[in-house]
Amino acid sequence: MSSTHHYLAPGTRIDSFEIGRVLGIGGFGITYKGYDHTLSCDVAIKEYLPSNVALRAGDGITVAPKSDQDQEVYSYGLNRFLDEARILAKFKAPSIVRVSRFLEGNGTAYLIMDYEDGQPLNAYLKGQGALSEQRLLSIVVPILKGLRDVHAQGYLHRDIKPGNIYLRKNGSPVLLDFGAARQSMEGQTAAVTSMVTPGFAPIEQYNTTGKQGPWTDLYGIGATLYRCISGANPVGAPDRMMALQAGDPDPLSPAISVGASQYTEPFLLTVDWMLRPNIADRPQSVDAVLAKLPAQGASEGETGIGTGGGFDADYSTGGSRLTMSSTQWRSADLEQVVKDLATQIGPMAKLMVKEASKRTSDIKELYVLLADSIPTEESRAKFLKKARVQDTDSVRHSRPTTSPSSRSATTGPTSTSHITGAIAITDEIVQRAEKNLASYVGPLAKMLVKKAVTQTQDAHQLVEILARQIDSPTDREKFLSAMKI
Repeated sequence: MSSTHHYLAPGTRIDSFEIGRVLGIGGFGITYKGYDHTLSCDVAIKEYLPSNVALRAGDGITVAPKSDQDQEVYSYGLNRFLDEARILAKFKAPSIVRVSRFLEGNGTAYLIMDYEDGQPLNAYLKGQGALSEQRLLSIVVPILKGLRDVHAQGYLHRDIKPGNIYLRKNGSPVLLDFGAARQSMEGQTAAVTSMVTPGFAPIEQYNTTGKQGPWTDLYGIGATLYRCISGANPVGAPDRMMALQAGDPDPLSPAISVGASQYTEPFLLTVDWMLRPNIADRPQSVDAVLAKLPAQGASEGETGIGTGGGFDADYSTGGSRLTMSSTQWRSADLEQVVKDLATQIGPMAKLMVKEASKRTSDIKELYVLLADSIPTEESRAKFLKKARVQDTDSVRHSRPTTSPSSRSATTGPTSTSHITGAIAITDEIVQRAEKNLASYVGPLAKMLVKKAVTQTQDAHQLVEILARQIDSPTDREKFLSAMKI
């Protein structure tokens, strides 16, 4: 059998699918952009061709093991490849790549997947520099929610890294390449050869007897965020463990130090939590991580600052407690306000209190300021009751901000505005802002708009504040154009 190792030629037909350009080549196969002539749509086609044990035949299509000695390994890998298709067919989350069909033939197999127009996160990072915390959350939170579905059915991904997170053109993420995935939560770890990406794989993946679970994938999530924050891949898990076992410091600088000037403390502490070398020290579930990430409570229906271990609800670590920049406030008072507000809006409470505390030194007025961030009248009343605020209207009229619940539908300037040519923020403007911003930052849009309306009463300033949350200058201009008032 004369053979060479190369990809399928553009125009090759596999059943009703036509092969196009190569999208990516890995150790286990090649992914192409293709065309489905039955449904008249673009698709992604992944072909099983493990370069270490197989070759392309002289006909340019057939794949076969390099030798008889490679046959067993090749067949085993082919079965795992088909397992990948069966795994992915189970999941419907928008952040998990969808397999619509799989084919066997030409000595190999093919996965037919939805084609996503965009680029992998590792390529995106090269052109963007450091991403904002809001942008990182808009990427990682949908991935975590998709992983929650994967874990619930007893599967792991086992190779989470920037190259396997794809960003669609609208900015939403999708997790690719489940070739390392398998049903490995029931003691089957030793049966499969370890597959690792240095820097992104935890120590248990370097040993076929290592105990793997959701904490394994969460290490990969933490490592991916660390790469985004620091600009460098994390130190490999074996090097970290060797140093710790020798009594030396961990060679990986913690995210709380590396990203201190650009990201919030809860976010960085969560990244460090996922990256802890020992399994028992890491979060054990996706929900535990979601409960700690900033600005996730409202969309998840969560209340409170979160549970799940790792660091205390008051964000203390190593004796360092929550602090605010306003020197006139006692830390204990502000921590109580955070707890009260968190029961209504979740983990966003800390940031909201921090900002509002800069605008007043009166505890009752602070509660009234923050009440504007609570979406329902009943919840606002419960929150205000915590400060025994009875006559809320008299307090509201004593300050320059406008409650979202009391805005009129008119677009004229409000009587309390001190901004020349100011335009009132109406409910219609808020809804437009949420819709347009969601195109660039995903589900965080609603919380970002809610926060922004506590900072200004002028619609023009509101749009400018929100535009700063968009990393791409081109996308920022598109947003400003769409929000022209």
